[in-house]
Amino acid sequence: EFKNIVLAVQKEVKRKKPLFVARYPVGLKRIVEDFERQSVNELVQDFERNRQLNEGKHIVGICGMGGSGKTTLAKELFNRKRSEYTRDSFLFDVREVAARNELPTLQRKLLKDLFGGNPPNFRSIEEGTSNLRDRLGKSKNSSFLIVLDDIDDLKQLDALLFMDIPNIYANSLVIVTTLDVGVLISAGIPSRYSLQGMNRDDGRELFSWHSFGQSHPASGYENLVDDFLQVCGGLPLSLQVLGRHVYCRPANYWQLQLGKLRRSLPGEIRDRLKISVDALDWEERQIFIDIACFFVNKPKSVAIRSWEGSGWSGHLALETLKDRCLVEEIEIWRLDGLEPMWVWDQGMDLGLRMHDHLRDLGREMANELNHPSRLWRPRDLKSLEFMGFQNILSQTKGRSFYSIFDESMNSRITYFVGASGDSPETSTALLWLQLDYLDRPHLPLDASIHPSIPSWIPLQNLQCLRINNGYFKRLWQSHVQ
Repeated sequence: EFKNIVLAVQKEVKRKKPLFVARYPVGLKRIVEDFERQSVNELVQDFERNRQLNEGKHIVGICGMGGSGKTTLAKELFNRKRSEYTRDSFLFDVREVAARNELPTLQRKLLKDLFGGNPPNFRSIEEGTSNLRDRLGKSKNSSFLIVLDDIDDLKQLDALLFMDIPNIYANSLVIVTTLDVGVLISAGIPSRYSLQGMNRDDGRELFSWHSFGQSHPASGYENLVDDFLQVCGGLPLSLQVLGRHVYCRPANYWQLQLGKLRRSLPGEIRDRLKISVDALDWEERQIFIDIACFFVNKPKSVAIRSWEGSGWSGHLALETLKDRCLVEEIEIWRLDGLEPMWVWDQGMDLGLRMHDHLRDLGREMANELNHPSRLWRPRDLKSLEFMGFQNILSQTKGRSFYSIFDESMNSRITYFVGASGDSPETSTALLWLQLDYLDRPHLPLDASIHPSIPSWIPLQNLQCLRINNGYFKRLWQSHVQ
């Protein structure tokens, strides 16, 4: 009997072995403290209130873009809190397991972790759900710590989490990590913690550990480190991956890597970020690419008008992109720190913003299409001259005009940069027009006044118009419909 007790204790000690969290847990203590202050305290208040309603639920979601540290935070919380609960279970990579149609395997693991024994292999999700509901429903007074990592579909929660049973988690803590806030909202999980990225000091330290093997940059590399920090934008995954890329390398190699990074993302980062984009439907994906190419730090209302002109549901798509942590809205006057960038209609607007890596991913996706549908760099437009597309590039008095209008190319959004002069007839697919005239303060004002927008520019379907440094006696000629 004594031997059995010793074996049981050894088994429990082995089961309680901490999870590996991170090689360099920089800033983790601060994030955990912030999580507990913002989320757990709120949960305790909700918990006490809900107990009075006989609906105790102690569940919190952790959300953020790919590579932001959701799983790392969940593992650290799991290690810190597991001693407070009778039994615990950490289910990793739920999204990937579900994609392989192996959710019953996770259901069996959850049942074994929480209740011991040797549960049977479930032949279906429904069978596993029935067994879990039955056991959990009979154990309402038990205290469990459960982590469901990387949930991306409500069906996964339905198979592993049973919030419809009153008081089922009254003495427990359930943590759900996800890329998609919408899943938490649909599941009725109001308590959410959003990871916003590392501050600059923590980012510098983490990058230095991976690139130098110490907590600070090597002498002479400080400016290069700052350049990499700017590119990484506080994303832990980028800081780790890029730090490893330049580890023990000379300064000229760092500069080459910076140049390459500005052209394309490393595969490990790209693949992680693309998970959220791949889950979008076609229209949402096109809107994501539009924002990356044209609307970062631009007013939301301008983008919405353009999409509505294409017959798309811009408002709904933006909500989905925000839920998946791909885009965020910011008050327009914060974009440049000085004054509103654009003012449209009445009052101020909201601007659209995304992480630089997501912007680069969207632009790479635009370039991967079979034909160019979005062009935002002059060199892209110039290259079309050699491809036989209907492209116009003219130079007049130091001002250049770039345009792409071709219905066969599905070019919906178009930029005019430094427009001047007349050009051949173009298609009528123009929805969004920007005319940028060079600012020439040394010339009198009347030198910048033009009779009207050139008559050859097709305005029939125009939704939005912006003019910089240019003045018109009238916007268009009288015969324009």
